[in-house]
Amino acid sequence: TWDQMRSVRGKDIGMIFQEPMTSLNGVFTVGWQLRESMLLHKTALGDDATARCNELLKKVGLENSEKVLKQYPHELSGGMRQRVMIAIALANNPKLLIADEPTTALDVTVQAQILELMKSLQREFNMGILLITHDLGIVARMADSVAVMYAGQIVETATTQELFKHPQHPYTQGLFASLPTRLRRGSDLNTLEGVVPQATDWPVACRFAPRCVQRWESASSCRRRISASARRKKCVATFMMKRSETDLLQEWQKSRKEPNSGGNEISNRRFAFSKEPQKVLSLQDWTLRPERRKMGGGRRQFRR
Repeated sequence: TWDQMRSVRGKDIGMIFQEPMTSLNGVFTVGWQLRESMLLHKTALGDDATARCNELLKKVGLENSEKVLKQYPHELSGGMRQRVMIAIALANNPKLLIADEPTTALDVTVQAQILELMKSLQREFNMGILLITHDLGIVARMADSVAVMYAGQIVETATTQELFKHPQHPYTQGLFASLPTRLRRGSDLNTLEGVVPQATDWPVACRFAPRCVQRWESASSCRRRISASARRKKCVATFMMKRSETDLLQEWQKSRKEPNSGGNEISNRRFAFSKEPQKVLSLQDWTLRPERRKMGGGRRQFRR
């Protein structure tokens, strides 16, 4: 319920918002806003709350804490405001800290200081950090495991080391291919063609399919669920050959162990094809069902 979530927000879960100038209230002092969460959850009251505010500001690198508590957000620099936001998020010793683009609009030097501060506070408070960012450099520096999102969907998850060494989803591969390197100095950077689809008109299957260079003819009607393995991706094209539906159906028929029962779902074995010719990979979450609508020529499509 709403009341139950209010007891969790700010106490068990802390949040660092993207832009501190718009997240902090300009008509209240830093001290008032820092004490608010503690008073609401009754973790500290009166003089204890003031002492806790001074302690938090010093932990985030603001030594002149008594002066800062009396100041308004517009009187602080961008880096100082972000440190105040971190102090507010840590006010009640949360178990999880959600950081939404915490270094946006900060220069490189201050950005490095904020990231190092977050890592040290994580060790001190023994909390988890959910970091939301588009900067792959920050991902490489901060994250242990990564979930890549596209159009509101998680398309790939892996450890940071695995993701940077062997990106598997076409979108992830496109992100890394667009990074500038010394080897490609003077040449144009790779780009992802097309635009993100409208939220009111998502593609039926893979949301990245209209922009995917590996898409194949049947991908528009094919859905791939994320498996429960350690390395997960959501893709209908990766590791697949461009094969006609007739060839695909023939391979499926050969691989079946049981005769067709005549039902709507005619697949008991699920499979996909690798890029290596004539090699079949056994995968989960794939079914071949006859399409009830008229498709012409008795063709069938992959559907979930």
